[in-house]
Amino acid sequence: MTATEEQLDERDSAVDVAAVDAPPAPDVDAVVAHEHYPARGGGEVVADTLADVFDAPVVTGWLADADYSTHDPTELLADSPANVLRSLFGNPLVRDLFYMFAWESAPPLRDHDVILQSGNAPTWYVPDTEQTIVKYVHSPPRNPFDLFWRETAETAGWRQLLQPGYVADRLYKKAARQLWKNRTDAVDVWVCNSEVVAKRTRKYLGVPDEKIRVVYPPVAVDDYEPRDGGDYLLFLSRLAPSKHVGTAIEAVRGTDHELVIAGDGAEREVAEQAAATEPNITYRGYVPDDEKRELLQGARGLVFLAEQEDFGMVPVEAMAAGTPVIGVAEGFTKYQLRGGGNGLLVEREADDVRAAADRLRDDGVAWDAAELHAFAAQFSEPRFAAEMQAVVQEAVNATKLEVQLRDP
Repeated sequence: MTATEEQLDERDSAVDVAAVDAPPAPDVDAVVAHEHYPARGGGEVVADTLADVFDAPVVTGWLADADYSTHDPTELLADSPANVLRSLFGNPLVRDLFYMFAWESAPPLRDHDVILQSGNAPTWYVPDTEQTIVKYVHSPPRNPFDLFWRETAETAGWRQLLQPGYVADRLYKKAARQLWKNRTDAVDVWVCNSEVVAKRTRKYLGVPDEKIRVVYPPVAVDDYEPRDGGDYLLFLSRLAPSKHVGTAIEAVRGTDHELVIAGDGAEREVAEQAAATEPNITYRGYVPDDEKRELLQGARGLVFLAEQEDFGMVPVEAMAAGTPVIGVAEGFTKYQLRGGGNGLLVEREADDVRAAADRLRDDGVAWDAAELHAFAAQFSEPRFAAEMQAVVQEAVNATKLEVQLRDP
């Protein structure tokens, strides 16, 4: 058993105590600074939950759709001349250049004592001396660091060096590696969403261990009624290339496994085409929370193939619903899944996923629905609230300025 698996077991056994003995919310004047709301995903859930826990307003760089937040964030882009470029904010180069300037001043943050940063862009903020900065880290920037090799696997040859786009991309990533390291000292406490992200934060940003805490994201475990069984496999995810919906499709093509795909994103057409040509594949598009719960509770298993996942809220939601997971043996997924217990670990190959689907159909897993739900409970919303309250109180206490002057 790895150190991370032991920590998961310790948290699992202590989850009820953490929920019952939660400290009172610190009496602090806090504001949540969330990078942006380009969609409704795990990072957005964390930001909105932080706002609920600390009764704090939300400031964000860019809000693509009002429905993506359960709050009414103050948007930095709205009051900026750069608002005329809103249609280009799907491009990370445009977005990041704006954030470098917009977040460093961010006037809506100036009147608060505690800044709860969510995501990377708020790191540019230059705080007042008396402000306490607690950063919730979903992951350090990935393309300049741990995923750099994926796009630049080979040393650039003369053909690449003649392509302006390639050169600009390499220069951007090189600059990003240096600039991010120069902004770490202003953060008082780095709260990482998993031990995997904590390791990246140490390795790539040079943050010392004493400034790092791990608090798993909040999952609405109590909203799920665990059920046994099911007659279909579910792929539920933002449909980005890194999620590999195509591998799930190839795994069930020509088999008797029914696959339901739910989600939206850049690979939507891949899912739509598969659903139009394969009788055992259904595409549901983006689904609201109530429909998502029904899909998870009725599935035989969740197929989760994301690359080097930081944490993975969807697998936890599946287990809360009593549904085991077929997941890749990398990132935090390999620590969430206990082979044969709450799911099956696979390589990201269609043949391997297909074999796991056969095994799940024929033999199931060792844990029943109630045990899966109990394992998921360690990632609950009350646990998140209790641990974040404790971290923020610790940070506020540690950053208080004590001045000892003698009376005459």
